[in-house]
Formats: sequence, structure tokens, C-alpha cells
Amino acid sequence: MADRHETGKDGVLTVQGRDVPFTNADYSVSYDTSASDFNDGLFEDTSYVSASASGSIEADGSKAELKNLLLNDDGTPVNNIRIQVNGSEGGDRFTRVKIEEFSREFPGGDKTTTEISWTADRYRPV
Repeated sequence: MADRHETGKDGVLTVQGRDVPFTNADYSVSYDTSASDFNDGLFEDTSYVSASASGSIEADGSKAELKNLLLNDDGTPVNNIRIQVNGSEGGDRFTRVKIEEFSREFPGGDKTTTEISWTADRYRPV
């Protein structure tokens, strides 16, 4: 049974074999279906054909090492990114992750944060 009072999850962003912890994650998984009406029955056969995911990750601090891991020298995102989020009920692993947005917030009286928006071609519960 999942903990109803769970306040957060431990997460790790893995890039090129290096793990970078993050403080907040928000993601969703969608399942694509395909229907076939070429059968002898009176019903339509529907099956799952793929799963995809998207979300965002927030990390405290400017995370210069994270920027260096995620972006090439020319500013384009690197390949081979994996995200894993662990919680009391297990975890979720996303592979073939593509960075869609890299942003930073430098507030005057609070912590600097780094946020990454992403999509993933593969999802697997762990």
C-alpha cells in the first residue's frame, strides 16, 4: 500500500554515467493505442502500441555541472540521458530522454533553481 503521507521522492538524473540528484519531478506517461476493424467479430480490436512520457525536473542551485552534462559545447542537448525516480511504491525509469527546455531562475532572496523539460521514448516501472 502506498504511503498517503509521502512528501516527495528521491530522484536521479543519469547523464553519460553520472548521477545528478534533483529536488522536484513532475511527469506523465501516455499510452498509444491502435484499432483494427479488419476482423470477423462485431467489435473493434484495440491494442497498445507504445508508451511515451514527458515531464520536468527541478534542481536546487545553478547546477553548472548539470548544464555541462546536458548540453554540448555548441548548446545542443546531448544524447543518452536516463531519468529514474524512486518512491515508497517503487520507481519509474525513463530512457531515450530528449531535453526540450533548459531554464534557470535566479531569485533575489531565495534559492537559485534549474529546471529541465523533457520527453522520453521509453518508460519502465522499477
